[in-house]
Amino acid sequence: MDSVIERLSHKLGLPPSDPSTQDWAIELSEAFKTPEHLEHYVSAYTELPLMEVERELLMDLILATSDDLIGTESGLSAPLWGRVEGLLTTHWRLHAAQVDYWAVLDESYEDGFNLTPRIRVLRARLVT
Repeated sequence: MDSVIERLSHKLGLPPSDPSTQDWAIELSEAFKTPEHLEHYVSAYTELPLMEVERELLMDLILATSDDLIGTESGLSAPLWGRVEGLLTTHWRLHAAQVDYWAVLDESYEDGFNLTPRIRVLRARLVT
């Protein structure tokens, strides 16, 4: 997985990951989790030639960044979230497990992530 992270980091113009990092997408510096960076990640998802494993890793970064932006001053805009939802809808089969993870289906909203309420709404549309 490290080589995939390194390859994707290079494609996105991100610093190399620390080999001891257990969850690259979550542990990436806050400096790379801005609305502008999220726009870049969403665009990269659609524009770069990526293998499935790279798309999954990039979606991890997109969702972790979205989660971090909720509740910040800059926030997660509706249009930007709409683009993320569009990717998840189009590539539902690839990202179903990631959606389930962020939906925290066995817990209440309060025990989930900032993103959990939005992901649950999306998931409800996709599984019916």
